Amino acid sequence: MTAVEKYKELRHVAERLPDAGGYDLSAGEMNPEICRRFVALLWDAGATRAWEPFANPDGRTFPAFREAGVELAAASLSSGHPDIEELDATTEEPRGEFGGVLFHPPYFGSKPFCADPRDISWVCDKDEWLVMMESAADIAVKHMVPDGVACAVGRRYRHGGEEIRLDEWLVMAFCGPMEPVEVWFSEPDVAIIMRWPE
Repeated sequence: MTAVEKYKELRHVAERLPDAGGYDLSAGEMNPEICRRFVALLWDAGATRAWEPFANPDGRTFPAFREAGVELAAASLSSGHPDIEELDATTEEPRGEFGGVLFHPPYFGSKPFCADPRDISWVCDKDEWLVMMESAADIAVKHMVPDGVACAVGRRYRHGGEEIRLDEWLVMAFCGPMEPVEVWFSEPDVAIIMRWPE
């Protein structure tokens, strides 16, 4: 069974998360319940450090990690938040290793999320966007500990008359070393939990 086939199987039994509110899908924000559930997984796994390569510039995910005692290293190309490092997660390496990765990239075809033209949200060519996203996933996986957990957030949508299967693209980007083990629905997004094979 391929990783995408396993993902599709897991989608059929996916838990529907409650809507925690207080977020704006059009601004690229996700349901905070996704973050809360992911942090609980990390806490259960004994993870002490996590990486968020495409952090929301206002640092809204930090409180959930801090409450669980998990250090969050986060990156963005445009942020005034003191705890978010200015780093291009598609080309630059973070420092150290992480027990978890929260991977929620700007979606292909979204409006630009920052003024920096290097940001993946400015890319209009799907193939170029995919290469950048896969590079960010490779970097993230390279810095994960062997029993690490990844949470990739995406959705199925239409852009320019074409169906975009970001959910499946994310599975394929991580599926070399990792495999999907759980899926959560938070309409219209899905959160795909991936771990190293046992």
